[in-house]
Amino acid sequence: MLKNLKIDIHGASHSEKIGLRLAGIKKGENIDIKELQSFADRRKASDAVYSTSRIEPDELVFVSGIENGRTTGGDIVIEIKNTNFKKNDYAELKNIPRPSHADYPAFIKYSGRLNMSGGGPFSGRMTLPLCAAGGIAKQILFNQGITTKALVAEIGGINSDKGDMTAPILSAVKNAGAEGDSLGGIIEATAVNVPVGLGGPLFEGLESRLSALLFGIPAVKGIEFGSGFGITRMKGSEANDAYFHNNGKISTKTNNNGGIVGGMTNGMPVTLRVAIKPTPSISKPQDSVDLKTNKNVRLEIKGRHDVCIVPRAVVCVEAALALALLDCGYDKQQIFEDGDKLSELRKNISLTDAEILKLFGERMSYVKELAAEKQKLGKSINDPAREKEILEDITRNAPEEIAEYAKELYNGVFEISKTYQKNLTEKKK
Repeated sequence: MLKNLKIDIHGASHSEKIGLRLAGIKKGENIDIKELQSFADRRKASDAVYSTSRIEPDELVFVSGIENGRTTGGDIVIEIKNTNFKKNDYAELKNIPRPSHADYPAFIKYSGRLNMSGGGPFSGRMTLPLCAAGGIAKQILFNQGITTKALVAEIGGINSDKGDMTAPILSAVKNAGAEGDSLGGIIEATAVNVPVGLGGPLFEGLESRLSALLFGIPAVKGIEFGSGFGITRMKGSEANDAYFHNNGKISTKTNNNGGIVGGMTNGMPVTLRVAIKPTPSISKPQDSVDLKTNKNVRLEIKGRHDVCIVPRAVVCVEAALALALLDCGYDKQQIFEDGDKLSELRKNISLTDAEILKLFGERMSYVKELAAEKQKLGKSINDPAREKEILEDITRNAPEEIAEYAKELYNGVFEISKTYQKNLTEKKK
């Protein structure tokens, strides 16, 4: 799926909590926690005509990986509590698979052991941690001048007005809900100011990585880049995106390939459309099978469900786009120009120096205690055996290319420590 980032999402729709472990984010990235929460909140249920009545606080609780608004370089762990679930709504469905849900294949694969209340681990609820991860990626990209955006293109075959939920759309959704039915739609996403060359051939391509993420969103059934399937109705002379000089920059006259060729970005806006199926949980009677009795039955799904998931899925698509772009950018730190690379490296060195200084202060405080203890016991400040032991450990454990430098560093530290102890001892006399 991804090459540089690793995303682990755990929990289930009706478990006590769900969570995210995101590995691979560079150290020292600025992250605005309030902005990240706002991004994730775009996915929340609401009192809108299309939304479920299951309202959750969706508060992101940061366990590790972000301190004082900066990434630490370690795994980012986020947890979200589930507070408003009703398992009883699904009790009678234990042995009756809901059409177009994962119930039946999951029952077979896991021998009926999986708790599928509310969709279990296959639920749309599990896209919340994805949004948290994508929100982090979006901020990192934005700091490098790359902007991602997604919006509703159409619902139930009705075009939106630049993402707005038009009166015809709202009316169609309301009618579908009143009939116990649901609607699907299409989401458009774009990324602008994307550098040339992100991605790679075959499975390393941006389309490959992004598609894997997008199909992790339960309702997604199709993706097209640029002109998508429409490009099949063009001739090559019409479909090809011709290059030209534009204000000192190479651009293309059209963007039928959606800003991606050969799996790599070409500098044009990345554009894609994502097909979202109608919410499968509908209250209309449907045919199914009782897996316990092997008899055909009529099923009526109860509980709280979205009439149309499309508006809430917009932020999920944007999150996936940001993650795929950042992952490609991390291939060789490609999202930074040469000057920015120097700035970023210097920033990381400065952050590391601050940590070293803090640790050095802690070390010297222990040296101070050690000096007092040695004086009390009448022991010498010099301890060649201890110094030899430390240097041997460095030889064994330090990376080979810096082992000699590390030994030089610690020889200096030994001399500084002895001088410090000597000065402290003389002051007490």
